[in-house]
Amino acid sequence: MTIPKLAHPATDAETELALILEGIGEGFYAVDRDWRVRRFNSEAARHFGRTPAQVLGRNLWELFAGARETDLGRLFLQAMASRKAVRSETASVVVAGRWLSYGLFPLGDGLGVVFRDITDRKRAEEQRDLLLRELEHRVKNTLATVQAIAGQTFRDVELNARQTFEARLRTLSNAHMALTAEQRHVA
Repeated sequence: MTIPKLAHPATDAETELALILEGIGEGFYAVDRDWRVRRFNSEAARHFGRTPAQVLGRNLWELFAGARETDLGRLFLQAMASRKAVRSETASVVVAGRWLSYGLFPLGDGLGVVFRDITDRKRAEEQRDLLLRELEHRVKNTLATVQAIAGQTFRDVELNARQTFEARLRTLSNAHMALTAEQRHVA
């Protein structure tokens, strides 16, 4: 089987790259060493509320005034200077109330930036943490109530038996606190 030769390999490669950038399902843009935007896919356009025509060829720092002075902006500058890839998560410095997972990587003499909106995940984590704190509070209150009831119940019982029971309640309380602390760190 013979593979047909491409009539315009550069054009076909450019078309293929455009299809890839649209198909990755994440926001992507690229800047050159002078911070001019060279690529800007439709997911990036949707997130930033700007069309590629409004962005391409323009300076990133002019497009997003004030972003350069943020921690994320300084990280962009550092990644450009060091030519090392960086992956992290941060609150968006452009779209208030949104969280992004992103990767910065050297691309030619500039940077490639791939990102995904993780706001829903961050909100779910906050909700989970709130519920864990509430559960921990309620369990502590329940155990304190059980301890008070036990104190009244064991009032006339040998001191050693009462101390043993209270020690077991403290152990149960500590085990619960360790489990809830572990759940916060698992996710």
